[in-house]
Amino acid sequence: MQLSQALSLSSITDNTIFLGYDPTTGRPIQILASEIKSYNPQLAGGNNNNNGYNFPSIIQTGLIGDFQFLETSGTTINNSAPSSNPIGNGVIQGSGYTRNDNSGLYLNNASTYISFANTFQLTDSSGDFYCEALINIDAYRSWARLFEFYVPGATPGTNEVFFCFSNGNNFPGGTSVNNVLEYPLNTNVLLGYGYQSSNNSWYVFINNMQTAISQNSAPAIASRSLWLGKSSYSGDPYLSGTYFRACVYNQFLNASQRANNLTAHKGFALANGIYF
Repeated sequence: MQLSQALSLSSITDNTIFLGYDPTTGRPIQILASEIKSYNPQLAGGNNNNNGYNFPSIIQTGLIGDFQFLETSGTTINNSAPSSNPIGNGVIQGSGYTRNDNSGLYLNNASTYISFANTFQLTDSSGDFYCEALINIDAYRSWARLFEFYVPGATPGTNEVFFCFSNGNNFPGGTSVNNVLEYPLNTNVLLGYGYQSSNNSWYVFINNMQTAISQNSAPAIASRSLWLGKSSYSGDPYLSGTYFRACVYNQFLNASQRANNLTAHKGFALANGIYF
């Protein structure tokens, strides 16, 4: 529950607020009214509302996709990245989805996913890129995709870049998360994934903690499209879980930038009633 929902500041007339009694000592519990700060959900995750809540914006440089899943109706998923973003808006395909209190989009593995019609360059000239998702996965399905960057019309696997769940193996073009050893189901986490050419390595991060690294060749420079929750291989399962936010960069984020984004996503979560 948000603070603004729990307490009506307009009803405070005294200097202290009575909260109840301590169950151990029996003493009254009270706090100063001046310690209560008003909260504007629209300002968290990128602005200071001048009442003590100060969260940075996510890194904007290289940001080509920022999907916040705040829509209340329809099937369009808006892209909040800068106006020059090449990915464009997404569309929910299928009927197996639920909106969670106007925050987050739950996909239930029933042939439902999010598609993006535009083609774009995922990487910079060196092959660097980074993507991350504030997400909650409720079922482990081997090869279910969080991100699928595919080449339209090509044979599945051709210059494909993806982030999925499997047995923990890492290989060129795709990286997986081992759910048994690394990923806690039914938990809100920030999953990050990308390639850094200076180290010739693919990385996986959970809440900005590195959990996997694989030294392999860079992804090919190619025009790709994006699916969230679907694989280009027809036999692979669809994702089962909730997207709260998903971001795509055509550059790799360094440690400082990833730390900034982790804090920014915490602000975004707080603003939208997400425990994270």
